[in-house]
Amino acid sequence: RSTPRLHRCGVTGVQRGGHDHQHEKIITVSEDGAVQSPRFPQSYPRNVVLVWKLIAADENMQIQLTFDERFGLEEPENGVCKFDFVEIEDPSDGAIIGRWCGTSVVPDIQISKANQVRIRFRSDEYLPSKPGFCIYYSLLKPSLD
Repeated sequence: RSTPRLHRCGVTGVQRGGHDHQHEKIITVSEDGAVQSPRFPQSYPRNVVLVWKLIAADENMQIQLTFDERFGLEEPENGVCKFDFVEIEDPSDGAIIGRWCGTSVVPDIQISKANQVRIRFRSDEYLPSKPGFCIYYSLLKPSLD
């Protein structure tokens, strides 16, 4: 089941406003959107740390993150993403939900535990890759089991 994509990654600058590279950008999620590496789907810049904190406007909702199939960061070393990576963290306890890099695997859909999720992107001073990443976010009603 595919949802209509309101935001196409890489078509227009999804982020608006200037970036302060040390501070996280807070996004209140009330509708679908996307965050992406700078210049996606071109090579992203070197020496960048970007952090987005997504907060569902309705605190009873979860946030679903879906990676664009165009995904490529610097390859891992010995299976560890330590150079360039994108990671997803649960702000409530600081647990890292996942960290990804390389070009071989597009990350699976990720769902926040509560109504917040933090996305962190880091690149080092070497070997920027293409195309970077783009993550679509959408709201999800928690299933009542």
